[in-house]
Amino acid sequence: MLALAYSFLLFAFWVLVGRAVIAVVFPRLGVLLSWLLSPALGLSVLLLGLMVFNQLGLRLGIVVTPLTLGLAGVSLAILFQRRPIVPWRQIAPFALAVVAALLWAGWPALLTGFDWVSYANDDMANYCLAAQRFLDRGFYEAPTMAELAGRDYSSYYFFMHVADMMRFGAEHLVAWSAALGHVKATQGFMPAIMALALVQLASAGALVLHLGRWRRQAAVAVWVLAGSPLFMLGALYQLIAQVGGVALLIATIALLLRPWATPRRRVMIQYAILPAITASALCIFYPEVTPFAGLVFVGFALIWSLRNRAWPSALLGLAAYTLLGVVILLRHNLISYVSILVVQFNGAMDASNLLLSLFPYFMLPTGFSNFLGWMPIAHDFPEPVVSLSIAAGMLVVALVLLRALRDSWRLAPAALLLLIQFAFAARLFSGANDFGLYKLAMWMQPALAACLAAWIVSLTGRRVVAAGAIVALYLVSAAPTGLYYTQASCGVNAGGLTELRLASRLGLTIPPPADHNAQLTSTIENVVAAKFAGTELRGYPLALVSRDFFWPTTRTDFKDPTWSVRLHPYFEEMSRAAPLITERNRDLITNGVLWGTQLTQPVVNQATASYVSIEPQLSLFNKFHFPTAIGDRDGLFVVEPAATVKNRLLFVHSGLGNHYYLGDRRKISFFQQEPDLYEVSQNFNAIGRFLLLRIENPSPKVYLRIAATRTFITGHTAWDPRAVVHGREDIPLDGLGDGAFNRFVGPLAPQVFEGANYLAIDFKEFPRYIKDRRPGLKRLYNEMVPLDYRRLIGWARDISAIGEDEYLALERPREISNFPRDFAMARGLEFSGMFEDGWISAHATFVIGGAKSGEMVRLRGVVPQIKGSKVGTGTVKISINGQPVGELTAALGSFDWLLPIPNPRSTTAIDLRFSVSGILEAPDERPVSALLEYLGVVAPSATLESDFTHIGAPRLAAPGIDPDGWMLPQAGLMIPAAAQPREILLTFEYPDWGGAKPAHLQAILDGTTPVAPLALVPGTRPELRLRVPASASPVRLQLEATSELTLPAPDSRRRALRLLRATVAPAAKS
Repeated sequence: MLALAYSFLLFAFWVLVGRAVIAVVFPRLGVLLSWLLSPALGLSVLLLGLMVFNQLGLRLGIVVTPLTLGLAGVSLAILFQRRPIVPWRQIAPFALAVVAALLWAGWPALLTGFDWVSYANDDMANYCLAAQRFLDRGFYEAPTMAELAGRDYSSYYFFMHVADMMRFGAEHLVAWSAALGHVKATQGFMPAIMALALVQLASAGALVLHLGRWRRQAAVAVWVLAGSPLFMLGALYQLIAQVGGVALLIATIALLLRPWATPRRRVMIQYAILPAITASALCIFYPEVTPFAGLVFVGFALIWSLRNRAWPSALLGLAAYTLLGVVILLRHNLISYVSILVVQFNGAMDASNLLLSLFPYFMLPTGFSNFLGWMPIAHDFPEPVVSLSIAAGMLVVALVLLRALRDSWRLAPAALLLLIQFAFAARLFSGANDFGLYKLAMWMQPALAACLAAWIVSLTGRRVVAAGAIVALYLVSAAPTGLYYTQASCGVNAGGLTELRLASRLGLTIPPPADHNAQLTSTIENVVAAKFAGTELRGYPLALVSRDFFWPTTRTDFKDPTWSVRLHPYFEEMSRAAPLITERNRDLITNGVLWGTQLTQPVVNQATASYVSIEPQLSLFNKFHFPTAIGDRDGLFVVEPAATVKNRLLFVHSGLGNHYYLGDRRKISFFQQEPDLYEVSQNFNAIGRFLLLRIENPSPKVYLRIAATRTFITGHTAWDPRAVVHGREDIPLDGLGDGAFNRFVGPLAPQVFEGANYLAIDFKEFPRYIKDRRPGLKRLYNEMVPLDYRRLIGWARDISAIGEDEYLALERPREISNFPRDFAMARGLEFSGMFEDGWISAHATFVIGGAKSGEMVRLRGVVPQIKGSKVGTGTVKISINGQPVGELTAALGSFDWLLPIPNPRSTTAIDLRFSVSGILEAPDERPVSALLEYLGVVAPSATLESDFTHIGAPRLAAPGIDPDGWMLPQAGLMIPAAAQPREILLTFEYPDWGGAKPAHLQAILDGTTPVAPLALVPGTRPELRLRVPASASPVRLQLEATSELTLPAPDSRRRALRLLRATVAPAAKS
C-alpha cells in the first residue's frame, strides 16, 4: 500500500508545484484547466531544476531533499497567498479516474510493495543504473578505470549521456524518486512511472477541455484512457520516458493551441513561460515526440487561418516566445536535443525486415484488436473471436477517424493530433517499421481516448447515464486485456512480457560481502539480472563473464566534430570518452577464438572469491544441482564462496552463439524462459545451434547433462545426427532421434583457454521459424510475418555439468509410466527418440535403473493405425545392454513384452528400432511408430504364462511370432535367466486348411542343444515340453518348422503354425 501511496504523493507534489507556477505566471488560465495542467507543469519545473544542479557538478544525492523541500515550501506559500479556486465538483470525475487508474494498473504493488519491478525489462535496468550514477556524481564527471573494471557499472552511462548526448530526464526523475523515498533506484522506479501515468491522464483531460468548453467530453476521455490496456502497458512495460514524455507532449499542445485574439505582448510573453517550461522538460525527457507538437501547431494555425481568413499572428507570436523560452531554459542542452532528434528521426525512417520482426503486433490484422485493448499483444484467442474483434476494431477506428476529421475543423487539438499520428502510422506501416508502429500505437492512446469520448458524447448528447453506460461497456470489454497485463506484471509466470520471473516476489537485495576487494564473478546470463546485480554490488569488483553487457561506444567523432559539438561548453569533458573506451578495451577485455568462434572475456587479475548467480530454476543452466523449488529459498540472487562451487556452467556470448539480447537473430544460442508446455511446474528455453560454455572449478572428468526437446516444431522433430559436444576431445551426440532427450555426455575434459575451462555444444543445424496457421481475418495481410520472431532448433530444459562421482551415483528410475511428467521432469532417466506424451519415434533409447539376474524389462504400448502409413506392418529390433534381444513383429494393436536382460548391471540400457513409422494427423504431424504405456524392470513370477490368443496380454519376447501367435518358419522365444532349472510347455495349433501337410517342429536351445522334433499333424494342438537348465544369462529357444501355409482371406500371411500358450515354470526336482 505504501508504494501506491508514494506514487500518489509524487503526483500530488507535482500538482502543488504546477498550480503555484500557474498562480504566479498566468492566473487567468481557467479554473479546471489550471488544475489539470498543474501536474505536467510541476513535473517540468522539477526536471529543469534537477538538470541545472546536476550539470553544475552537484550529485543529485545531495540536491533532491533541499530542492524538493524548497519547491514545496515556495509553492505552499504562493498558494496560501493567491488562494486559487478549487472546483471540487468539477475536479471530482477526474480525481476519481486518477485514483481508479492507479489502483487498476498498480494493484500488484499491494502484494510486493516497493519491490515490485513489473516485467523487469532492460530499459528499467538501464534507467536505474543511470539514475544511480546521477545520484552519486555530477553530470559530466568521468569514470575511472577501476569503476569500468566492475566496481561501478553505473559509470558506463557517462558514455550515453555525456559523449552521445542522450536524453536524461527520466533517469533524473528515477534518481529523485529513489532519493526522496530513501529507497534504491530499483524501488523508486515503479512509483515514479505510475505517478507519470497519472500526469498523462490529467494532461489528456486538459487537451480535450480546450478553453473549458468540453468538460464532460474531457471527463469521458480520461476514464476511457484510464481503462485503455495499451495506456496501462506503457507503464507496466516500464517505458518511463514514453509515459512521461507523452504527458508533457499533450500538456505542451494544450498550452500552445489557444486561439488568441489580439493580446498584448506583455501578456503573450507572460503566458509563453508555461509552454516553454513543459516544452523544455519534454526536450530532455522524450525529444522524439516533439515533432508532433510542431505538426499539430502548424495544422491548427492553418485551419484557424482558413476559418477566420486571417493571418494567425497571435499564435505565431506565442510560438516564437515559447521557442525563445525553450532556448533560454535548455541552454547547451539544445545541442543535445537536436542531436537526439536527428538520430531518432533517421531510425524512424528505417525499414525493417519483417521476417526478423521483434514487434510485429501492429503490422498484422490483430493490431486493431490490440490497439483498442480487446486482445493482449503476443497473445491469441480462438476463432471466430479474433476475426470478430478485428472487424470491430477496423470499424471503430474508421468511425473515430471520421470524427477526428470533423473535430479538426472545429480546432480540437486532440483530433488534429490523432490524424497526424495516424498519417505517421500509415508511413511506418508502408515502410515496414514495426518498432516505430508499436511505439506509436501507445503514443496515440490519449488522442484516441479523446476522439472516442467525442464520439460517445455526440451519440448521447446530454444524457449522462447513457454516456456512462457506453464508457462502462468499453471498460468491461477491455478489462480482460488489462487484467492480463497487470497479472503478468506480478512476474510469477515466465515468457510473454516478463523478462525476469519472480524478481518482485524474491526481491533484488544481495547481502554485501564483508571484503570490498574480494573478486566476485557473475555466472548470470540474463541481461536484466546481470544489470540489477551491477546495481546492487556497486563498490565491489564484479566480473560479468557471460557477456560484455556494457560495451561502450560513442557515435560522436571527437577528432573531427561537427561545429555544434565543438561549441558545446563541456566539449572537453565529452571528448574524454574516446580515450577511455580505447584504454578500457585494451586493458580490461581479452579477445580470442575457440572452436572457430570469437569470444570476449573480462580481464580479472585475482582469483574469484565468490560467485554471484540467480536462482538456478530461473536459468537454463545448472538446474540439475538445484532441484529444490524456488519457494524454499529467499532472494533472487545467490552468492556462494568459490570453494563451494563445482562444475558451474556459464554461458559465453560468441560469434557463432549470440546472447538473446540484441544478438544476430540467426545465431542466437538461447532465448528467455517460457512455460514448459508439458510440465507447469518448470520452464524451458528455446535454443539455437551453438552454445559456448565456460565451466568453473571442473572435475577431472565431466559429464554434460542436456535435456532438450523438438516436439513442438511441426515437421522438424528430428535432431541432426552430426551434433557434437566440444571439449579437449569431441564427443558426438548421435542417436538423438526425434522429439525429446535427456543425455549425460561424457566423460569430457574441458578445453583450457586463457586460463579458463570451456565446453561447447554444436547441434549442427540451421535454426528455423516455428510454423503458424492463421485462420479467418488474421490472413488479411502480412501473412508472411512470423508471429514468433525467434529462429530456433528446439527447447532445452536444462544444461548442467556434473562430475564422474555424481554421474555414477545418479538415481535411475526402474520404471517409466507417468507421461509426460516422467520425460519432462527426467533427472537420472536417460532417453532419446521419445515424445513427452509417450509417442515413440523410429529410434528410441533409454537408460533406467539396474536389474538383478532373472529380472526382465516389461515393455507395454500400442502400435496405432495411422491413416496413409504402413505402421503396423513392420518390426522392432530390441537391444538391451548392448546385446540384441530380438526382432519382434510390430503389428497393429496392443503389445506387452517381457524382455530378458543380458548382463544385468547397475543400469539397464534399452534400444528400440522400428522399421516403419507414420505421420500423425495435422496439425500434430509428428513421426511415430508406437505409443508407450509402460517401460520398467520387473521381477518375474515363478511361473510365467504367455497367452498368445489374447492380443496385448503379457508375453515373452518372441521373434518371428505375431501378436496373435502365428509363427514364421523361423521363430523363437527369449527365456529369462534363472538360478534353477525350468520346464517350458508350449501349446500350438496346427490347422487342417491352407494346404497344411504333416510336418515337424525342431526346438533348439541357445543354438546348440536340439530337442527331439515335434510332429505336426493337421487339425491338432500339439504340445512341446522341454527342460531348460539353470543359466546366468537369458536363453534363446529357437523354433524351426518344416512347413508353411497361407492364412485364409482377407489375411494373406504365410505362416507355419500358431503358438497358443507358453508356460515357463520351475522344473520338478529329479
